[in-house]
Amino acid sequence: LQSWTMGQGDAGLSEWDTGLFGCFEDPKICIVSCCCPICQVAYQKAAVEGKSCSVMDACLISCCPLCCMVSIRGALREKNSIDGSMMGDCCTLWCCGVCAVTQQQRQLILKGAKPAGWC
Repeated sequence: LQSWTMGQGDAGLSEWDTGLFGCFEDPKICIVSCCCPICQVAYQKAAVEGKSCSVMDACLISCCPLCCMVSIRGALREKNSIDGSMMGDCCTLWCCGVCAVTQQQRQLILKGAKPAGWC
């Protein structure tokens, strides 16, 4: 019964280093996320997978953006032991896509990845 209560069973999981609506704390990342989310997410995909970004990453994300972004957000959460779920990721990206992409970018940068630039 306790495993169904909030926070139970999630020992060792943490939160995002920046809030979802903290996207305006770094205007440069926010603007790039707003103007070219495909490139931003392609670089995030490459950073999470530990490889260089390619045009194929951007093409894949262009074909099915929400599915790819949910997958990347989930992989980023897993890699950083961040609490959450696929349904939560889907809702976050659907309702607040630019803020979520900005949050992911800032998380990667704070963890030492440099997923910035253009494909």
